[in-house]
Amino acid sequence: WNAGVILQCLLIGGVIQFVTKMGGAKALADAFAKRISTQDVLESRWGQSSLSKDFNFGGIKDFSGNGVQKDTTEYINGVKKSVKQLFRKFKDLKDYVNYKLNLVDKNWNVFKYNPNSYYTLITSGKKKYATDPNYVAKLNNLYKQIW
Repeated sequence: WNAGVILQCLLIGGVIQFVTKMGGAKALADAFAKRISTQDVLESRWGQSSLSKDFNFGGIKDFSGNGVQKDTTEYINGVKKSVKQLFRKFKDLKDYVNYKLNLVDKNWNVFKYNPNSYYTLITSGKKKYATDPNYVAKLNNLYKQIW
Protein backbone atom coordinates (compact mmCIF):
# COMPACT_ATOMS: atom_id res chain seq x y z
CA TRP A 1 0.00 0.00 0.00
CA ASN A 2 1.61 3.23 -1.15
CA ALA A 3 -0.36 6.27 0.03
CA GLY A 4 1.63 8.56 -2.25
CA VAL A 5 0.59 6.65 -5.38
CA ILE A 6 -3.04 6.44 -4.24
CA LEU A 7 -3.03 10.16 -3.46
CA GLN A 8 -1.69 11.08 -6.87
CA CYS A 9 -4.31 8.95 -8.62
CA LEU A 10 -7.12 10.51 -6.58
CA LEU A 11 -5.78 14.02 -6.90
CA ILE A 12 -5.03 13.86 -10.62
CA GLY A 13 -8.42 12.30 -11.31
CA GLY A 14 -10.21 14.88 -9.17
CA VAL A 15 -8.40 17.85 -10.68
CA ILE A 16 -8.95 16.64 -14.23
CA GLN A 17 -12.64 16.11 -13.52
CA PHE A 18 -12.96 19.54 -11.89
CA VAL A 19 -11.11 21.44 -14.64
CA THR A 20 -13.05 19.81 -17.46
CA LYS A 21 -16.31 20.46 -15.58
CA MET A 22 -15.36 24.14 -15.39
CA GLY A 23 -14.95 24.18 -19.18
CA GLY A 24 -11.20 23.71 -19.34
CA ALA A 25 -9.66 21.64 -22.08
CA LYS A 26 -8.33 18.16 -21.27
CA ALA A 27 -4.75 19.36 -21.94
CA LEU A 28 -5.17 22.18 -19.40
CA ALA A 29 -6.64 19.75 -16.87
CA ASP A 30 -3.74 17.33 -17.31
CA ALA A 31 -1.12 20.07 -17.01
CA PHE A 32 -2.73 21.55 -13.93
CA ALA A 33 -3.13 18.18 -12.19
CA LYS A 34 0.50 17.34 -12.86
CA ARG A 35 1.67 20.62 -11.31
CA ILE A 36 -0.34 20.09 -8.14
CA SER A 37 0.87 16.50 -7.89
CA THR A 38 4.48 17.56 -8.40
CA GLN A 39 4.19 19.92 -5.45
CA ASP A 40 2.91 17.08 -3.25
CA VAL A 41 5.78 14.85 -4.36
CA LEU A 42 8.29 17.57 -3.44
CA GLU A 43 6.67 18.45 -0.11
CA SER A 44 6.18 14.85 1.04
CA ARG A 45 9.49 13.58 -0.33
CA TRP A 46 7.59 10.99 -2.37
CA GLY A 47 5.31 10.20 0.57
CA GLN A 48 8.18 9.68 3.03
CA SER A 49 7.67 12.85 5.11
CA SER A 50 6.58 12.37 8.72
CA LEU A 51 3.51 14.48 7.85
CA SER A 52 2.36 11.81 5.41
CA LYS A 53 1.11 9.66 8.29
CA ASP A 54 -1.43 12.45 8.90
CA PHE A 55 -2.26 12.48 5.16
CA ASN A 56 -0.60 15.88 4.80
CA PHE A 57 1.32 15.34 1.58
CA GLY A 58 1.54 19.05 0.77
CA GLY A 59 3.10 20.44 3.93
CA ILE A 60 -0.10 22.36 4.65
CA LYS A 61 0.30 24.55 7.71
CA ASP A 62 -2.33 24.63 10.45
CA PHE A 63 -3.55 27.96 11.79
CA SER A 64 -6.25 26.57 14.08
CA GLY A 65 -3.87 25.39 16.80
CA ASN A 66 -4.87 21.73 16.33
CA GLY A 67 -2.02 20.60 14.09
CA VAL A 68 1.13 18.62 14.67
CA GLN A 69 4.28 20.59 15.50
CA LYS A 70 7.33 20.02 13.35
CA ASP A 71 10.65 21.72 12.64
CA THR A 72 10.70 23.21 9.18
CA THR A 73 12.87 25.54 7.13
CA GLU A 74 11.61 29.02 6.32
CA TYR A 75 13.28 31.96 4.66
CA ILE A 76 12.70 35.08 6.76
CA ASN A 77 13.88 38.31 5.13
CA GLY A 78 15.98 36.16 2.80
CA VAL A 79 17.68 34.27 5.65
CA LYS A 80 17.25 30.50 5.95
CA LYS A 81 16.04 29.55 9.44
CA SER A 82 14.77 26.45 11.20
CA VAL A 83 11.46 27.15 12.94
CA LYS A 84 8.75 25.17 14.66
CA GLN A 85 5.40 25.25 12.87
CA LEU A 86 2.03 23.55 13.19
CA PHE A 87 0.97 21.42 10.25
CA ARG A 88 -2.55 20.32 9.49
CA LYS A 89 -3.73 16.78 10.14
CA PHE A 90 -6.12 15.32 7.58
CA LYS A 91 -8.56 12.52 8.43
CA ASP A 92 -7.73 10.46 5.37
CA LEU A 93 -6.68 10.71 1.73
CA LYS A 94 -10.14 11.86 0.67
CA ASP A 95 -10.01 14.74 3.18
CA TYR A 96 -6.65 15.85 1.77
CA VAL A 97 -7.77 15.56 -1.86
CA ASN A 98 -10.92 17.56 -1.08
CA TYR A 99 -8.78 20.26 0.54
CA LYS A 100 -6.66 20.54 -2.60
CA LEU A 101 -9.71 20.55 -4.89
CA ASN A 102 -11.26 23.34 -2.81
CA LEU A 103 -8.03 25.31 -3.26
CA VAL A 104 -8.34 24.89 -7.02
CA ASP A 105 -11.99 25.91 -6.90
CA LYS A 106 -11.25 29.09 -4.88
CA ASN A 107 -8.49 30.15 -7.26
CA TRP A 108 -9.89 28.91 -10.56
CA ASN A 109 -10.05 32.37 -12.16
CA VAL A 110 -6.31 32.74 -11.59
CA PHE A 111 -5.40 29.25 -12.77
CA LYS A 112 -7.66 28.70 -15.76
CA TYR A 113 -5.54 30.45 -18.36
CA ASN A 114 -2.14 29.21 -17.29
CA PRO A 115 -1.38 26.14 -15.15
CA ASN A 116 2.03 27.65 -14.34
CA SER A 117 0.24 30.40 -12.42
CA TYR A 118 -0.33 27.84 -9.65
CA TYR A 119 3.37 27.96 -8.76
CA THR A 120 3.41 31.76 -8.93
CA LEU A 121 0.39 32.06 -6.63
CA ILE A 122 1.85 29.86 -3.90
CA THR A 123 5.10 31.84 -3.80
CA SER A 124 3.76 35.40 -3.84
CA GLY A 125 1.55 37.71 -1.81
CA LYS A 126 1.15 38.15 1.91
CA LYS A 127 0.06 34.56 2.61
CA LYS A 128 2.81 32.80 0.69
CA TYR A 129 2.73 29.05 0.80
CA ALA A 130 6.46 28.76 0.23
CA THR A 131 9.21 31.11 1.39
CA ASP A 132 12.14 29.32 -0.29
CA PRO A 133 13.39 31.65 -3.05
CA ASN A 134 14.24 28.56 -5.13
CA TYR A 135 10.88 26.82 -4.62
CA VAL A 136 9.52 27.40 -8.13
CA ALA A 137 12.80 26.24 -9.69
CA LYS A 138 12.70 23.08 -7.54
CA LEU A 139 9.11 22.41 -8.60
CA ASN A 140 9.91 22.98 -12.28
CA ASN A 141 12.94 20.68 -12.14
CA LEU A 142 10.97 17.94 -10.41
CA TYR A 143 8.11 18.39 -12.87
CA LYS A 144 10.53 17.77 -15.76
CA GLN A 145 11.89 14.64 -14.03
CA ILE A 146 8.46 13.15 -13.35
CA TRP A 147 6.48 14.06 -16.44
